[in-house]
Amino acid sequence: MNEKYIKASPKGKALPIYAITVGINHTQEKIFRPNGSIFHHIMFVQEGEGVFELNNEKHVLKAGTAMFFSKNMPINYYASGSLFKTAWITFDGISTESIFEYFSAKGFSFIENSSLISKILAFVKHVENGESFEGLSKAVYDIVITYFSELNKATCPVVLSNAKNYIATNFKNDISIAEIAAYVGISQSLLFRLFKANEKCTPIEYLKRTRIESAKLLLSNEQNMNIKDVGSSCGFSDTSYFVKVFRDETGVTPKNFRKLYGI
Repeated sequence: MNEKYIKASPKGKALPIYAITVGINHTQEKIFRPNGSIFHHIMFVQEGEGVFELNNEKHVLKAGTAMFFSKNMPINYYASGSLFKTAWITFDGISTESIFEYFSAKGFSFIENSSLISKILAFVKHVENGESFEGLSKAVYDIVITYFSELNKATCPVVLSNAKNYIATNFKNDISIAEIAAYVGISQSLLFRLFKANEKCTPIEYLKRTRIESAKLLLSNEQNMNIKDVGSSCGFSDTSYFVKVFRDETGVTPKNFRKLYGI
């Protein structure tokens, strides 16, 4: 089987997510669609190597690479040598936008060394065995969630590092979680999940801790700086709030911190 068109009934299209086509072992021809496709795509490079061009950048797609591009996204991809075999699945549905929002999905992305091919091959078996639209909906949902979960796992260290660096550089300013999320290019909810999973705290808690660590250094090294100026130098515009947060984090007030350490 190279390609299978899945003709969804009106009832099938009412499902939260549904597949339209699936294909495997396809000798990939050049695809150039400046206005994009009418469906969302997940593609997997089975053999050889290809190139995806976007915004004057060339992305090399090696064997084992999985790629996503959303509908209406301009696409231009082709073989870079004599061999470029692909598998793919196209899909749509009323739940796709909420899935993309949850994962902060961009219009184009790719992951190297993906395990996704096993799920695409299993999906082909479901189609050949006459699986119901409901069963196919469940299977394509699994493929989409697996893809974006793999993508997040691959990109999380870089995104988290960028967020922490942004906080380290800008904590003295009045920055918000929305600003940090926008800087690293993800949603606030995903930023929250990244920090909870990796730092065991929320982004706002991490920001507070960064500010308090800076305040402790100033209290220790700048003995003539008053408490108000220490707080404002670390991003706290309200002195009372600074004192409260400092006490919550350290167990003592800024003034007693100085006394405790003989400063």
